[in-house]
Amino acid sequence: AYLECIEAGHEVVVHLAKNSDDMIDQVKRTQPHLILCPFLTKRVPEKIWSNAAVPCLIVHPGIEGDRGMSSIDWALKEHAEEWGVTILQAEDEMDAGDIWATNNFKISRHQGKVPTKSSVYRGECINAAV
Repeated sequence: AYLECIEAGHEVVVHLAKNSDDMIDQVKRTQPHLILCPFLTKRVPEKIWSNAAVPCLIVHPGIEGDRGMSSIDWALKEHAEEWGVTILQAEDEMDAGDIWATNNFKISRHQGKVPTKSSVYRGECINAAV
């Protein structure tokens, strides 16, 4: 996604958020036009997502309507053949914002190999999100 954004002429700043204050400081410093949150492990502070002038989008590794932090874990536990990724607007309630995009994908199980959460997220999920 990073390279595709760069190739499209966008300036991309990558920041690993340590805590809420760190997120807020980074947004103040960079003054982005859009905030995209993949690999999110912390809640985005209200001060960031409530700014209507700067959309804050969450890359949620789940099918449309799925909510919560263990989405891929459940898909793997239930041996789902297909899963998805949803891009949604950040808001107060986790994974409940307006949906901007969604895309489903097949979960690869090459030669009987059991996929891991990381392999699904970094592979099929990210590719489907782009």
